[in-house]
Amino acid sequence: MRKYNYIYSKMVENDSDIIGLIGYGLYKSRKIEYIKKIKKEKSIADISDEDLEQFHIMSELNIGDYKNQATLLAHEFAEEYLSDTIKKIDNKYAEQYQRKVENAKTSFLEGLIQSLAGSVAFVLLIGAIMLMIIGFRTGILGISKEFFNLLSPPPIESKIDKTRTNHNN
Repeated sequence: MRKYNYIYSKMVENDSDIIGLIGYGLYKSRKIEYIKKIKKEKSIADISDEDLEQFHIMSELNIGDYKNQATLLAHEFAEEYLSDTIKKIDNKYAEQYQRKVENAKTSFLEGLIQSLAGSVAFVLLIGAIMLMIIGFRTGILGISKEFFNLLSPPPIESKIDKTRTNHNN
């Protein structure tokens, strides 16, 4: 009758103990290597309980080493997985950003129209502010008088009229 080793219960605390499970996987892998080595050395088909006893004793002493190796493997896996995930996310958002930039670009004509509209709006705003300032100083009648004076040009005097005025004085 074969004697069973209880290494699993010593290495794995519960079903969600990932480090313990990985450590147990390492233990099983080393056990298979050990069995192959013994079979080859002794040229036998199956090994005895006595042959496995030394491996079990060493394994119980090395439970901490199995867990340390499992922790390193888990960290390496997590680091590699997270690195790949971060790269994928970066690429996804870079592509989305690039598409948004491309969609936001306007043609030259659209840009020109936007600039002209902005300029006209700015001039109208400044004009409205100036009218308000003048309106506070002179009132509505003053604004209309100033406005109509600007629209009606002063009379043009001819050279003949200037010469007559100068001679009469």
